[in-house]
Amino acid sequence: MISISYKNIIKLLLITAVIVIFTIPDIILALIVEGIHLIIESIAEMAHLIFEGVESMLDNVIEENFHTEMHETQIVVFYIIMSVLSIPMYFIAKVLPRIYYAMDRRVSSVWNTQKSNLQLTWLGLTLKEKIKYGLILIIGLYIASFFVM
Repeated sequence: MISISYKNIIKLLLITAVIVIFTIPDIILALIVEGIHLIIESIAEMAHLIFEGVESMLDNVIEENFHTEMHETQIVVFYIIMSVLSIPMYFIAKVLPRIYYAMDRRVSSVWNTQKSNLQLTWLGLTLKEKIKYGLILIIGLYIASFFVM
């Protein structure tokens, strides 16, 4: 259970976050994008280093055990790596279409449900409420245009 003082601290932090997001959205968005870029770049770099380590170990093992030249070793290592990577790629290629079609059906279902709900809600509004929501939308887009332009 959160005590009263922690609840107040959390509320204050949320209010501060909302104020910061509304006052400097471009900087916040840039920080988020750069953070995501850093994470993806770090993962790619680690994968590359692991691949290079495995390749170097295979080079040394094959060259020492089979007494081959560098070019022959590179060819053998290439085919070993391609063989090892082709098995997971085959299974990924078999599974991805199923995942795509399942997600496509789910997104279509959610889209149609939300669209129907919105249409029913809109049809249930009075003319005054429709004008009010239209004005809120127009004013919101007008204010948002200041942040985009």
